[in-house]
Amino acid sequence: MAYNRKNNLLLGNLVTNELHELPDHCIQRPKDSVVNDARLFMSVTAVQWFEDTLYTASYDHTVKLWDTARGRPACYRNLKHDSKVVVMARSNFTENLLATGTHTIGYWDTDQAHYTALELPRPRSRKAVDIKLVPTSIAWGSTYAIKDYLLAGMSEREDGVAQHGLLAAYRVRESSIIPESFSPSSQNVFDITWHPVLPMFAIACTAGQQACRGTQSTVNLYEPLSRKTRVMELECPALDMNEVLFCPWNTNYISASCTDGITYVWDRRNPDEILHRLRHGDPLNQLDEELDRELADTGVSMQLWGTASDHFYTGASDGMVKKWNILRAPEDVHVEDVACLEEGIMCGATSPDRTNLLVGDVSGGVHLLSNSPFMPDQSATFTFREGPNTMDESDSDSGVKAARELMASGQIERHPLYGPGKGPCYKGPFAVWARPAGTQSEQIAVTGLEPRYEIRQLGGMAPKHRKGLTATARKEVEGHILLAQIRNKKRSGNKRRNPGTIVKTDGNFIDLCNEPDEEHNPARKTPSKRKHMRPGMGIPIISKIEPGVIDLTGDSDTECSASLSSSVTYHGKPHVLEDEASSSEDDFWFPDSGTIDPNFAE
Repeated sequence: MAYNRKNNLLLGNLVTNELHELPDHCIQRPKDSVVNDARLFMSVTAVQWFEDTLYTASYDHTVKLWDTARGRPACYRNLKHDSKVVVMARSNFTENLLATGTHTIGYWDTDQAHYTALELPRPRSRKAVDIKLVPTSIAWGSTYAIKDYLLAGMSEREDGVAQHGLLAAYRVRESSIIPESFSPSSQNVFDITWHPVLPMFAIACTAGQQACRGTQSTVNLYEPLSRKTRVMELECPALDMNEVLFCPWNTNYISASCTDGITYVWDRRNPDEILHRLRHGDPLNQLDEELDRELADTGVSMQLWGTASDHFYTGASDGMVKKWNILRAPEDVHVEDVACLEEGIMCGATSPDRTNLLVGDVSGGVHLLSNSPFMPDQSATFTFREGPNTMDESDSDSGVKAARELMASGQIERHPLYGPGKGPCYKGPFAVWARPAGTQSEQIAVTGLEPRYEIRQLGGMAPKHRKGLTATARKEVEGHILLAQIRNKKRSGNKRRNPGTIVKTDGNFIDLCNEPDEEHNPARKTPSKRKHMRPGMGIPIISKIEPGVIDLTGDSDTECSASLSSSVTYHGKPHVLEDEASSSEDDFWFPDSGTIDPNFAE
């Protein structure tokens, strides 16, 4: 976690061709970290839109609300929790109700920033009393008749696939909170979803003890307005499910994507048989050979419906986005491979009109697929808007912050040649030993140094004109002065310039890394042979990969830069994201060794 990278939350705009970094989901990095950035970026676990407001939840113990209507997105509300926020869901009908799951379940009145914790149902068995549960899914009712229903799925905190869990249900009304009880409710809940138009919900969970042989998981259907027990059970041979999904275009079809690399589809009119098994290939990444694939692989982690019931899309760890027509016979159900990525697929989402599809891969890349191009091919690169660093580079004990405070107060001032030294408001400590013996403590600040120490200071007349210095002492003082000048010279202020390295540039070129005195110079230096391009400087933020596929994640880390495929093409000039100082930090200029003697006399 100490190496978590930035850009954990990005907001893209297809209209303005901009990509904004939202850097607020971070905490103070531990002091002993070797990473320079003071911010430790935490995982963003959930995002949800409502009109122009973006809701984001994170492991930094917060849910943040972002206003995206005024150009640059801004966080206008910060809802703090007592632990990591794992799941989040905003009410579909009451805009100020936001449910969250940490180590328990609760909901917020976002207008008042008031949190209400919900009591979990007590387990029926004694064995389940000591089980520690974590939330896995949370969902509000999707239609007006069930708008006040809040469902929460819980799982036992256990390595591997847990068998125990909890289904919790509440009716959250304006004046009361009424717990609801459904049966069965004690299995490990993988996912919960409401039907888009019917008062019905489904949970993906582990199979009960009375399940048929070969059944390891089930999809249970409930109709909360009519019965408190499940109305249908769909059996599945997969050990672990990722997501359960209703078809929005036909109320009879329901699917479950699983870690075995298969998506199972059922027809509720024939619940005893699996309608389709939509298979993906082997995962791209190496798995633990000691574990079964269902335990080591993510499998199918994306399933989405298109514009009709014969347009179904899945994405899996094999890097493939596949299109299916579930209305066909099993042998003809596969329509085409829509995209082939170089990394396994982790998630996906469609735009409301189903024209754009975002696909996220395991390496942090986000790819945009569109059936109606939104821009010309030559404009595939977006403008990256880096977010501000609102966190201090260091905490109150940091030397950097302390130095800035001393400079601001006038206790320390920076000499143009010798660097930081005593300022006009200096308050100590003072060199008592360098002042005349017997000087009172209250007079130390205004008493000068003894002559033998005064003539050895860096400032003042040149050492060769100072009376009282021996030849050895004079050489030592001259060496200290030269060394101080070298250490405190402005970066790149004394770079070696070879006339042979000056080249002419056209009038359209602007060098963003020039020093102020070079601002109007029509010529610039070519990079030194010793100077290598910094990671990420030549990588555009969004670039065309394949027809209809755009990479949204310019990664500045060396490992990602080295792994870019040769098939990736870039459009437009690279963005220069480094500042003036960092542009020359690899030029370790040092004077000729003959001009300074490092062996100072004692």
